[in-house]
Amino acid sequence: FSGARIPLYYYQNQEAHKVKGNKQSLGYKKSKADFIYKEHEISISDETTFYLVSDGFTEQIGGAKLLPFGWKRLMNLMKNNQQKNLKEQSAIFRKNLEDYQHNNPQIDDITIIGFKA
Repeated sequence: FSGARIPLYYYQNQEAHKVKGNKQSLGYKKSKADFIYKEHEISISDETTFYLVSDGFTEQIGGAKLLPFGWKRLMNLMKNNQQKNLKEQSAIFRKNLEDYQHNNPQIDDITIIGFKA
């Protein structure tokens, strides 16, 4: 794995792991074309669930206090649902975000890519 400002989250044996992405963006005018991203190797000895998430999910405004959804809330969603199949997880993530967002406009792109190995 090599990330451009985006971490990789994964769960293995019910344990959460986070691999930080480099503090270098990709594809912007100020991005360094020759930047060498750090590579991370992950051992997959047991079933592992991986998540790549854009910041749009965590920055979405909502709830009673009109605050961002936040990383802590998202991490709890992942932790509590990582044993379920990906289709179920997708529906749960979508429902939680929609409920939280309520009638507030979407403020950014929202992407979660989940896969199991």
